[in-house]
Amino acid sequence: MKRTIFLFAAMLFCMATHSQMQTVVATPANDFLNSIGVNTSINVRGENIDTTLATVKYLGVRWLRCVSDNMYCNKRLYREAGVRFSLSLPTEGDAYTVKGIEQSDGITRLLAKGHRLIDEVSPDALIGIEGCNEPNNWKITYHGIESGGGVSWRELARYHRDMYQAVKADPVLRDYPVWSFSETGGAIDNMGVQFLKVPENAADVDAEFRGATFADYATCHNYFVHPQWKPHSNNQAWLASDPSRNGKADNLYGNFGLTWAKKFKGYSDEELLALPKVTTETGVPITAPFVWDDKNQQWTDKPNPEYENPALRITEEDQALMFLSCYLSQFKQGWKYTAIYILRDRSDETGNQTYGFFASEWNEQTHRYLSKPRLSAHYMHNFTTILADTESIKTSATLTYSITPRPETVHDLLLQKSGGTMMLIVWGEKYEYGAKPDNVEVKFDKKYRDVRIYNPAQYDPENPEKGVQPVRMEKNIRSLSLSMLNCPYIIEIRK
Repeated sequence: MKRTIFLFAAMLFCMATHSQMQTVVATPANDFLNSIGVNTSINVRGENIDTTLATVKYLGVRWLRCVSDNMYCNKRLYREAGVRFSLSLPTEGDAYTVKGIEQSDGITRLLAKGHRLIDEVSPDALIGIEGCNEPNNWKITYHGIESGGGVSWRELARYHRDMYQAVKADPVLRDYPVWSFSETGGAIDNMGVQFLKVPENAADVDAEFRGATFADYATCHNYFVHPQWKPHSNNQAWLASDPSRNGKADNLYGNFGLTWAKKFKGYSDEELLALPKVTTETGVPITAPFVWDDKNQQWTDKPNPEYENPALRITEEDQALMFLSCYLSQFKQGWKYTAIYILRDRSDETGNQTYGFFASEWNEQTHRYLSKPRLSAHYMHNFTTILADTESIKTSATLTYSITPRPETVHDLLLQKSGGTMMLIVWGEKYEYGAKPDNVEVKFDKKYRDVRIYNPAQYDPENPEKGVQPVRMEKNIRSLSLSMLNCPYIIEIRK
């Protein structure tokens, strides 16, 4: 009888263990890598093409939210680093004259720049055409009328409706996706910009725009540290990436579900989950020790209270870890592309300019700004080097595994390289100050002969290659343990 009870209990245990297993279809590693982008200026604002090229190659980023007016620069970036570009609609919607030279209207200039990029670089070099940048902060002019900010958004809506129609009527550009402008949630009157295509029956929307199409993709600037989403919060990047009403910070819901400024209704919760979306700005600066005086444009000797408080201070290490979490969380939750602000600190801006993967340092001998890599650059280099791939596998395989226990701050993403190797990324977002790690076990449904575990979140200046080498190598295992706090582990599974 005791033997029967024991066997029955063992059977129940095995069934419970097996029920926790999930069979997951892998995503091509190349698709994930293609989603990784940055904001940059390429050849102005202290940058030059040589340093821009060197820094993007080191990071392994795949696209830039910028197109240089100098096509030679774009050509080098595309051909030497495989970098692609997104275009942005100019703020100046009307034709204007600068230094005696007449400029065409914004839509005409946008189309012309797209044609030049395609003709002189490659049709593959363009990934998307974005609307205006944050017109809640930077008003546009169209038909001679200011719009955006605290002024009626009617001309802004017309500008983007007309731009969309012009792109789709263009025989060269029509197949490229149009991304909405950012901060649609700031609208002060209801022109329907919280929709990609406004429903015909949207009675609350101004009649002129019912049925109008503005974009193919929703665009957000969902910075993962925000006045309403302070560091150090658990799931710092995960919840900023959340497309539902549960999202934090300046999220998708507040821009396309129920707008944050005037509460105009947009998409339902179910529609938001499936909405095509991109992020063209996100990130966080490293906290400065002193307060910046914006009026006098200078640093003071007054201590920064956020720097004094470790629960609010963002260190170089924090920034580096959050950047990795951001790219992973965004992709896992359906964001097609994500660009972090910014590649390298700008030399022509004041205040706390520590957003960049690279610091900007003036060199007296070369009379140029050098790009000094921060930890975020080193961690990103490790990350993209480990995952490196240039082709998307045609038919993805599956992997059956479980993670137990499963804290709400632990997430996973299964990738597959073109050669067939599985790369299971397990990352933690336990950023709360003083948090302790969780011990979890990753179990597989069968034994694997060769398993390698990488931790890209490490850097040793005396051994720079350390970050791309396995921290553990296992043979013939069907489970492994991980201590999860706020860094990613990449589990390479060779069958």
